[in-house]
Amino acid sequence: MLKLELIDWIYLPPDPGTDCEEVRRIPPMQRRRLGQAGKLAVGAFLELLTRNSCQPSRLIFASHSGEVLRCLKLMRSLFAGEDLSPAEFSASVQNSSAGIASITAGFRGEVTALNGGPETVRAAMLESFLPAGDGGDGTVLTVLGEEDICRQSMMDFPVEMDLHGPGALGLLLAPEGRGLGRLLTLGDHFLRGATMPVLAARLGAGELILD
Repeated sequence: MLKLELIDWIYLPPDPGTDCEEVRRIPPMQRRRLGQAGKLAVGAFLELLTRNSCQPSRLIFASHSGEVLRCLKLMRSLFAGEDLSPAEFSASVQNSSAGIASITAGFRGEVTALNGGPETVRAAMLESFLPAGDGGDGTVLTVLGEEDICRQSMMDFPVEMDLHGPGALGLLLAPEGRGLGRLLTLGDHFLRGATMPVLAARLGAGELILD
């Protein structure tokens, strides 16, 4: 069993129209550099920081889809013989949203960007369980963000690529025993193959023991 204290959480579903309030917290210059999932992920991060007035020790950004849509756009430009956009190229890496989040918030703690394939949710939770380094208040801010790649890419992807999204889920966590939040118990059976929408739905229903 994996036990963490859940201090606060937020789930932002995809918003194809105008940006939601949380996304509008991102300065316009930074917002323009982000894709749909990146906006939601950074927006969730900033919302949790703001409403909890916390200084986490660690920031974890996890995504299965990552920046695959941006990479496909760059590949199409290459095939068409067009010049690549330096801005698009610099934002095409797995840690681009984490970098923009840390810059926007002035966060100087430990930052991790990961992709665990179909087990991305499980990988993010296991990473959250690891002890934080020096600095901060001992909390961990974990953000899961996914693109709606099967609808936006116009390409056939394996169905498991779309299991985690779209949207963003932010979790403000602390090690068990800190007394900062409610105890969240995550069994290995639940974590294997867990998806972001399922985790958000279970938390929204008030479930804190997930096995």
